[in-house]
Amino acid sequence: MVKLIRLWVWRSQSFIQAWKAACNYRGKARLLIPKGTFLIGATIFQGPCQGPAPIKVQIAGTLKAVPDPSMYEEDFWMLFENIKGLLVTGTGTVDGQGNAVWKYNVGDGGAKFPSVSNKIILAYMH
Repeated sequence: MVKLIRLWVWRSQSFIQAWKAACNYRGKARLLIPKGTFLIGATIFQGPCQGPAPIKVQIAGTLKAVPDPSMYEEDFWMLFENIKGLLVTGTGTVDGQGNAVWKYNVGDGGAKFPSVSNKIILAYMH
């Protein structure tokens, strides 16, 4: 279990570092999630971003939530906040592991978008 935890913490941190680089870039920016399957835990994509809107998140691979609810300190898996203009697109999948965690559902978990204006979500989420 320790190896799995380290893997998803590392992946989550890698996504945050890539997000910060894209968000802080002063030109048009895109965060590309490449092909492959990535297990990630609670991840916050935070603005405000420096470049012109929209900032794009292109998903080509599969993002999978860690299926153990005890691994989350907050009630979300992915949080996009304080962003003006967000475009989420791609041919990939955002897999919240619903079948594995639905029995633990107590409300409004999953992906959240507080203080995000002009968002467009075109990726497949389940």
